[in-house]
Amino acid sequence: MRTLLFILIFPFIGQTQISENKFYVYGKASVGKMDTALYNNFSLSGEYIFKGVVGINYNFDFIHRNDNIFQLHTSMGTIAGPLVLLAMGGSGGYYYSSSYYKTAMAVALIALLLPDGISAHIPFRYNWDFSPYVNFLGFDYVKYKTYNYHQFHYSSSFGFKTSYWTSNNFTVLAFAEVRKVRTMGYGYGMGVGIGYTFKPRN
Repeated sequence: MRTLLFILIFPFIGQTQISENKFYVYGKASVGKMDTALYNNFSLSGEYIFKGVVGINYNFDFIHRNDNIFQLHTSMGTIAGPLVLLAMGGSGGYYYSSSYYKTAMAVALIALLLPDGISAHIPFRYNWDFSPYVNFLGFDYVKYKTYNYHQFHYSSSFGFKTSYWTSNNFTVLAFAEVRKVRTMGYGYGMGVGIGYTFKPRN
């Protein structure tokens, strides 16, 4: 089985201009359906790409449904980092005058950097790639406007996107995905976006 998988994947191993740049940030907009409602989703996303193949994903999504439900999505690290600081600093001055302060800061920073998920980059051509992804470390703030009620829920998504890189480091992309928020049904959507790639300075 492993040999067969290697044979299938081997022709696609390589790098595109997108993955060589390591940092990939993009905005995207999509439409879809969740439960019986239609939704619009506007997102700001980013990836850091390791070895030109595997990326770690960060997403901030603004989702509005036509049944008067509003959602904000981000990675768990966004809330885990501050919570770690609050928990470890709960004893007041003692922690802030000892080595626990440094420990709290280090743990909070690691938690804050937790990604939303991971992606793979498979090149079609040097300036065009295909990227399946799965986001499994997310949460949504859900506001039920009709009832003036809100909750926090675990959320996840998976799908694929394809990106075309232009010579000035900008990209155009299209994607399709499945979203899932705890207590809600599956959501199915698709959309387009524009992005920018760059390398870290040496």
